[in-house]
Amino acid sequence: MNRPLHRCTYCGYGMVYRAQLDTDERGKIAVALKQLLPSRAQQMEHIEHFMHEIRLASTLVHPNIVPFVGFTWSSIQDISMLTEYMAQGDLHKFLRAEFAKPPRDKRSSFFTWRGGNDGTPRPTKLSIAANVIDAIAYLHGQTPHSIVHRDLKSKNILLNHLFVAHLADFGVSRLTACDAVMTARVGTSAWIAPEVLRGDKYSYQADMYSFGVLLAELDTLQDPYKDTTLQPEVAGLSAAKLASKVAHGKITPAFSDSVPPFIKVMATKCLSYDYTARPSAAQVAMELTSHLIKQNHWQSQLIPAFDLNTPGTSSHAAYIGAAL
Repeated sequence: MNRPLHRCTYCGYGMVYRAQLDTDERGKIAVALKQLLPSRAQQMEHIEHFMHEIRLASTLVHPNIVPFVGFTWSSIQDISMLTEYMAQGDLHKFLRAEFAKPPRDKRSSFFTWRGGNDGTPRPTKLSIAANVIDAIAYLHGQTPHSIVHRDLKSKNILLNHLFVAHLADFGVSRLTACDAVMTARVGTSAWIAPEVLRGDKYSYQADMYSFGVLLAELDTLQDPYKDTTLQPEVAGLSAAKLASKVAHGKITPAFSDSVPPFIKVMATKCLSYDYTARPSAAQVAMELTSHLIKQNHWQSQLIPAFDLNTPGTSSHAAYIGAAL
């Protein structure tokens, strides 16, 4: 493998570089190389944490999960994980770039819930939501132990060159039996389920709450609770006070007036304070699939973008296309 080309970003406890890997089958391919920060690489706790992520990532194979390529090491302090490089970066940056566009560009933007009608292969908010929930349904459906991601947010969703969404960062994910619960508080506060914030026991339903928050992100193109025109009551609230309101069911993310009614209903269910009232990932995936098939632009927009001959290309569209 060649030396890393350049640093892409920092993650929770490491650095991610773009590098090139020489392969026999595909020649040189772009990969993301994740390493521990030097300060963390000296602590066995963080090394074990990283090794857990590598072991888990190596077992996951799904069109909407960042493909695991391999790992390298020269010593216990120098371990790297290799995954396929996602050319369009993370969803958080993409959404903020869309939000930052001038009003005139926003009015003509293709990135809406339903997309354009010109037949050009482009992502939609709906297709990205479908990509993500498919990955979550896959994790929750693993046997004998389901997997709870525990840190679902736009920064942990990466887009490939076709803007197909891939779930990433399994550093805090955990295997759990179907009837098991967890208590450790993880994730980023604005996306965390109330029961997790309260320190209560929780399970896979916590991911569904985070998915409801993600739907609000896709809708508004902003971080949850960021737009005080949609939610005047959050103006001036500290992060701690906001977390307290979420923990006690006093507030949930707001949506725009243009959000499709079925998305608003779905998000409301996912954001239920009572975790037992939240739908499963499989249920949400089926509903989103149904809406995707009903859209007139579906076949012309997404299915042509899926190229079975392109290594590493994957898409929710391929799954739907097989059923059409």
